[in-house]
Amino acid sequence: MLSAYTGIAPGEIAFVAAPDGKLGLAAGCGPAGLRFNFSHSDDLALCAVTVAAEIGVDVEHMRALDDRDALAAEVMTAAELELFARSAMSQRSHLFFRSWTMKEALSKAIGVGLGLPFNRIEVGFGPKATVACAGRTWHLRALAGPAGFAGAVALETAIVALRRQSLSPMAGHA
Repeated sequence: MLSAYTGIAPGEIAFVAAPDGKLGLAAGCGPAGLRFNFSHSDDLALCAVTVAAEIGVDVEHMRALDDRDALAAEVMTAAELELFARSAMSQRSHLFFRSWTMKEALSKAIGVGLGLPFNRIEVGFGPKATVACAGRTWHLRALAGPAGFAGAVALETAIVALRRQSLSPMAGHA
């Protein structure tokens, strides 16, 4: 996918790690300002590419978690946790993964991995959120994907449009 945006053969693309560990393209590998982020869960991968804005993505298989409610208490704000607790049990897994993917996408966009205090960042459970964090305004959007998966993107600028592109495995790669 990066090859399509950079015009450079996949094996020729060079990466550099920022001091915080976030990967970027080495100088001369593609247009100035090109940013990308990648996530995968089970056999689904998500890659987002943009120009001139930091970006983060996350995708998660919505699997059963024995400790889901305890995890929710650790990563949700008090207001989110109150709505979560009042929600039907059949909706809680969806709500948990919606919140988690939005917060992880934000954390990756900022470049701190899982280093954000998720329980102090209010994203709610809707399909969109705008959050002030790390001195910047971030725009988050839940992504529609295959059944059983939750995904999100966080971008440092307003999200005008998202384009979805599915890729098949390359010959010889599964």
